[in-house]
Amino acid sequence: MVPYPSIRSLLDSQMRWHGDKPFIIELDSKGNRSVLSFNRLFNKSSQGANFLKSAGISFGDHVAINPQNTIQTLIQFFSTWMIGATAVINQKELIIANQSVHQFSEAEKVFPDEQREMEPLLSQYSEDYQLERKSKLDDEVMIVGKLDRNGELIAVTLTHYNILVNSMAIADWLKLETGSLLTCDIPLSEVSGIVGCIMSALYTGCPVLLSQVDNSEKLFDQIQQNEGHIIFTEAKRLSQPKLNKDLTHPRFIVCPHQNLTQELILRIYDKFEIQVIPGFCRPEATSFSTLFPIYYSDEEFKKFIMNNHDICIGTPLRSNELDIHNSRGKPLSEGEIGEIVIRGHNVMKGYLNAEKATQKVFKNGWLRTGENGIFRQAEDGEKLYYISG
Repeated sequence: MVPYPSIRSLLDSQMRWHGDKPFIIELDSKGNRSVLSFNRLFNKSSQGANFLKSAGISFGDHVAINPQNTIQTLIQFFSTWMIGATAVINQKELIIANQSVHQFSEAEKVFPDEQREMEPLLSQYSEDYQLERKSKLDDEVMIVGKLDRNGELIAVTLTHYNILVNSMAIADWLKLETGSLLTCDIPLSEVSGIVGCIMSALYTGCPVLLSQVDNSEKLFDQIQQNEGHIIFTEAKRLSQPKLNKDLTHPRFIVCPHQNLTQELILRIYDKFEIQVIPGFCRPEATSFSTLFPIYYSDEEFKKFIMNNHDICIGTPLRSNELDIHNSRGKPLSEGEIGEIVIRGHNVMKGYLNAEKATQKVFKNGWLRTGENGIFRQAEDGEKLYYISG
């Protein structure tokens, strides 16, 4: 479904097409701006690939990344992907639980902990990286750690194809264009941040405001000043109490379904007249597998959001299918509560070194999410899915 054989190929294409146009605009808590063009990202990633090569990293190796919302973190990701290695990232909840997916995957920790050390380190290496082996779509590219229901560490393995096809589907759904401007307020340790926002922007060739602020009031200040069109953020940020600023620029706020409530969505709408676009988001399906339609009128938006206290997660992206199954794996009818299941191009390759867990999470070719839901049909026959309970 994608015209690129790898993430490096996508970056190379966008570098040639957009050149010195801004791609990442980093905004710190004081409002200071650092800008990274498509061209500079490619060149800095080439330097990073040469550094990794000098450190003994080669195609297929695992490279540990501790993400922060910085340009330097993105250079770490793309340097890893350029050399054909796999980026292994931790979630904060894993660190709190004293577990490390880096150790689980035996990833090499080669990048410096301090982000400010990246620039002087990479400046020692050439911007001309000689590609030794090309990545393919089914090659592993990212490992994301998570805790299962029992609190045990498990690691999701994603491929170039998973990420490329998911970012393409998200960009298509949101109708992103080169003139769009996104704001990424989601940590880059989350798949909804690095794939849902950053990779979708790269696929489209549009710039991203990479926010480092620590509260929603500062975030909304930055958005207002920089005219961000679409915001990617989390429910916990929207639920912070200080939302007293006028907000006129964003078209939509895109938000993963976790911790999102009807009350919060309607509060944002009543305050700013901006639609919060929920989406069902799990690392096993790369990032978003559904999004609420952006073409509904305000009346339709409120109608579907207010439906029976369940959170409407919208309809499936074109990269995957959704269904509601009973405990025997059989499809249910409209309004019947069952398990949300997914299948499609963005579904993970499997859990790392966990064949039994991988087999358990799939049933009849469908990925079992463990979350209950229902679907209802709109007047035009379109199925809208809801988180239930």
